Amino acid sequence: MKTKKLILSLLASGAVLTTMSMANPATTQAATISMPTQGTSYVHRGNTYRLHLKVAGRVTITTKARYTIVNSLDWTAVPYPSKKANTKVYYLRAGNYRLTTKSAASIKTSYTKMSKLKNSLDSFPNNTAYNTPNKISLNKTYYGLSDMFHSDKLNGKHQYVFIIDKPQQVTVNISSMPIYQYEKGNIYSNTSPAMTPVTTYRYALPTYKFRGPANNKQYSWYLDKGTYIFQPNGPRGRFSFKLTSQDISDSSVIPSSSKITKISATNDGIKVDYEKVTNADGYEVYCVGSNWVTRKPFYYNANSYSGINTTSKTLPDALSQTIKKDQLTNGTTYKIAVRAAKMVNGSYVYGPFTEQDYTYYSKTSDQKTPAAPEIKLSYYDDNGSDEPYINIAWAKNDNISSYEIAYRLKGTSTWTTFMSKGVTGDEITDSSNKSDVNYFLKGKTYEVRVRALNGNLISPWSDIKSVTVNITPAGK
Repeated sequence: MKTKKLILSLLASGAVLTTMSMANPATTQAATISMPTQGTSYVHRGNTYRLHLKVAGRVTITTKARYTIVNSLDWTAVPYPSKKANTKVYYLRAGNYRLTTKSAASIKTSYTKMSKLKNSLDSFPNNTAYNTPNKISLNKTYYGLSDMFHSDKLNGKHQYVFIIDKPQQVTVNISSMPIYQYEKGNIYSNTSPAMTPVTTYRYALPTYKFRGPANNKQYSWYLDKGTYIFQPNGPRGRFSFKLTSQDISDSSVIPSSSKITKISATNDGIKVDYEKVTNADGYEVYCVGSNWVTRKPFYYNANSYSGINTTSKTLPDALSQTIKKDQLTNGTTYKIAVRAAKMVNGSYVYGPFTEQDYTYYSKTSDQKTPAAPEIKLSYYDDNGSDEPYINIAWAKNDNISSYEIAYRLKGTSTWTTFMSKGVTGDEITDSSNKSDVNYFLKGKTYEVRVRALNGNLISPWSDIKSVTVNITPAGK
């Protein structure tokens, strides 16, 4: 009779009994039961109860029983605290979940779709644009809901930008709660707040990792004036943060600006001379060119060039760094920048950049102006299985340092150019941007010309050659 009452109770609450024996209690313990997302059920120890969420949502469970919830990959769901007695809150992605209990008890479940909660849980619920960080202010708390939806279009963009007009110690106070138990499967639940300056020179400031759930964790950066992007990095579920600042304009924490005194070409590359400043442990030299995508810092070290040396007691007054020629392309204009660095509390603090543009011409013993190269063109497209490109070929010439390639759409007057270190040729690649001149479409005809450089000695342009795109690349 008790078993019959239990079945009637479950059916009345909307539960679906998958396998269950009315006569054998042992069989009852092995049952799998589908629980409703809204309503009250009576659960038994040893049973497995299946909870299915069509879309991501908040599940509130009220019961006196001890229980666990796992997803289809056996990752344990993390309960969020609730002010109500015997009540826990879960923020779960769409999918199937299994609940098991330590004892028999009644369980009340309540479910709300995440789409109905986004505006109250995320300060910027509708911004998903990759290159558009959210504008924030200091001394204000912001909220986020990260990686809850299977589609990136539904997840908010959790990248934040702010500006400071003088040197500041900026501190983040951050709290985060994951969806699933720490380090279960490959779902991460660490939080690694990151601060990145918005400059021509892409570099990362020190980060710290908060393991598992974070509650009012703090981390600080010493920042010069400028624009910065903050990213929480890691939390999968709810999080909140607040950035505060302290004025350090009158302190010596931020290193002074180091002036570039001379830039010159040598047999080894580009030599950069710069001033020593009194409150620095080391220096960085950056070399950025529009066609050199590796924006690599070069560290000054009194003993070697392997990194900033904070152990040397004395650095020479005249400092220099050579950017090796194998990382340079002859004829290219680079932006050269220097900044000082200082070790503070185990992390580097950086001063402001000083920068200059410099066109690099390699040293050469052959002082002859080269002849115009002869070029051949072809269009390559392997039926969409490879990236299409226009192939440019020329004969190898050991006296040539580099080549300048110019191309345009036939019928237009503007040439697009780039420098090449190619020995026997180079490529003009297809663009994914429809507004670019080299967005390949069937029927487009391109004109190409090339000239050779021997150091700073430049040949005449080659004859103009043309090639036609004979097939529209896949996906266009």
